[in-house]
Amino acid sequence: PELGGAAAGLGGWGPGAHGAQLVTVCLGIILVLGCLNNLLVLLIFLKFASILTPINLILLNISLSDLLVCIFGTPFSLAASVRGHWLLGNAGCKWYGFANALFGRCGCPRSADGDRGP
Repeated sequence: PELGGAAAGLGGWGPGAHGAQLVTVCLGIILVLGCLNNLLVLLIFLKFASILTPINLILLNISLSDLLVCIFGTPFSLAASVRGHWLLGNAGCKWYGFANALFGRCGCPRSADGDRGP
């Protein structure tokens, strides 16, 4: 399916060529910086084992899940933005949603379900 415009049920409204280019550039920046920054965080945790406190393990978990989103979700969004439609059709759209939901949920397992137990 196509992205935006009449195909999205917006009655001809869409981001236009300049908006689509801006989204593509932003997604490219997010992909590159997201991968680099999260890899840097993981390398810091590997190099300095002494910082592996319980609260920092939560930060490590968030960084790892964000890296997985950058690897398995953002490239599909970027490619769809460049092409104007989902690569692999509905399967690509479903993968994008699945990958972002799975890895995004993994980043905050206890806070997302409201569990405040011990």
